[in-house]
Parts: sequence; structure tokens; C-alpha cells
Amino acid sequence: MTARTSEDIREKRTCPVCDDPFETLKTTRQIYCSPTCRKDAERRRDQARDEDRARRLGEAAGMPSLELPPQPRPVSRPASRQLTLEGDPLEPTATRNCQHCQQPVTIVALLATPEAARPSVPTAIPDIVPLRRTP
Repeated sequence: MTARTSEDIREKRTCPVCDDPFETLKTTRQIYCSPTCRKDAERRRDQARDEDRARRLGEAAGMPSLELPPQPRPVSRPASRQLTLEGDPLEPTATRNCQHCQQPVTIVALLATPEAARPSVPTAIPDIVPLRRTP
């Protein structure tokens, strides 16, 4: 039986970022030659993902703008009623940016009317008194 040499367990690979050859163990999953190349590849992937997402959402490339949605136009009603604003029933209720990735997150009221979504809280003394633990 022959002994294994260090050349048997090492192999030459090429870094996909800088195209430099490097040696690593065959049993490792090392893809990049250095942490710098790994971070550069991650930055490129993130940039490509952000550009693709912006293209799908119809946004311009770059930082998301903080524009407000257009105001709904007033609808003329008979004189017996007041002027009301027409809104698309499928229009998002609110749009906010995610606190982690700063991408837009749309909140849509699907099951509740605005009155049910914002219940009034009574200002009088509540009927239920919270329990207090005694030592």
C-alpha cells in the first residue's frame, strides 16, 4: 500500500473572480482564492439581484425613491351627496420600505374595511383590571 502524499489531497482550482490559480484541499468547498474575491463576488451578485428586481418592478436603477402615490381624483356625484375620492379597490393601502433590505413592501387590506382595521379605543376606565402578582 502506498502512502498518500500532500499532492494527492490537494488540487488546483481557478478563482472565478480574478482567474488566478490557487491550491486547496480536495475535500473543501473553497471556490475563491481569497476573502477579497469572495466579497467582490457577493457584491456583484447583490448588484445583479437589485438591478433585476428594479427592472421587474419598473423602477429606475439605483436607490429607491420616496415618491408618494398619486392622489385619487374626485368623482362628481349628485348634489345630494358630498364629493368623494375614487380609489381603485385593489390599490395598495400603504407602501413602506423593508427595514432590512430597503425594498418596497406593500400592505393591502384584503379582509377588513378601513373602519374595521382601525377600531376606536375607549378612553374611559376599562372594565377589566389587570392582575397584579403579590410576592
